[in-house]
Amino acid sequence: MVSGEIDVRSRADFAACVDDLIGERHPFVLDCSDVQFISVGGLSIIETLSAKARRLGVPWTLVAAHPVRRPLSLLKMDADIVFTDSTAEAVTYLSSTTVLDETLAEPMSA
Repeated sequence: MVSGEIDVRSRADFAACVDDLIGERHPFVLDCSDVQFISVGGLSIIETLSAKARRLGVPWTLVAAHPVRRPLSLLKMDADIVFTDSTAEAVTYLSSTTVLDETLAEPMSA
């Protein structure tokens, strides 16, 4: 789970975290429900993650509240992002869209 602010100070850590998630090539949940602020750089990381997941065929979903959803929507960076309201909803979504590998017993989060 990611929490707090994603800004210039935490951007590199956030990028490394999402790189690890996509690197596993398993369905995953990026839980940003406790993020209170996200910079344009952080939004760009999510947009890049989405494109890479699509290219690799890795299903994923973003759990996010208004501080993350709203700017992604306003900047039209959300076209290929599936938003869910909770981790439980995310797991249900991923379960319905893919045959989950047995190694994914719990959702992966940043």
